Amino acid sequence: MVRNMRLQHRLSTFTFSFPRWAAALGVVLMSWPGSTVGGGEIGQALACSTSELKAKECLLQQGPLRLQFRAETIVISDGTWRGLVDMPIRGEQVEWVALRYREMAGRQLVEILLWGEPSGEASLQSLTWIVGELKSADIDFVLSEVVSKRRFVEPGAKVRQLASLSDQREPFGLKTVDGQGQIHWWAGRRSGRF
Repeated sequence: MVRNMRLQHRLSTFTFSFPRWAAALGVVLMSWPGSTVGGGEIGQALACSTSELKAKECLLQQGPLRLQFRAETIVISDGTWRGLVDMPIRGEQVEWVALRYREMAGRQLVEILLWGEPSGEASLQSLTWIVGELKSADIDFVLSEVVSKRRFVEPGAKVRQLASLSDQREPFGLKTVDGQGQIHWWAGRRSGRF
């Protein structure tokens, strides 16, 4: 009986603390791998799942708005087909890390985080953070910043022990500028507004 009371107490404590836990989880889900969420409006965000990112096929839908992301293109629809936009970085060895749609300061934003094609003798890949603003039938890509680099390793290849296969990610993020409708961005030491 005492054991049942302890279990019941634990469950009631968990139920009571769930909203705080959910809020904390919401903040974690809003922040991207390696990003920091600064003050300002976070906005509602829709993000692709891990399996969708691996398949390079993702549908984000909010109300009538539908954004269909594919390896080569982005399809914009709101019940009626509106536009077809090329993915900013495409290729066989491009790896999608995160992709989301959100509204900030009354603007509709698409954020893409991906590893680009390997280049050079060392086969280095760049982790690029891309921000685009949705404008009816088009996406205006306003920002493209490299936030990390890594050495590309073929899947299934044996890797020698190296000191480092990738650089540390720079912190990056977006926040609103009070009442101006502008958005401030930062990536490492670089920053700006759009």
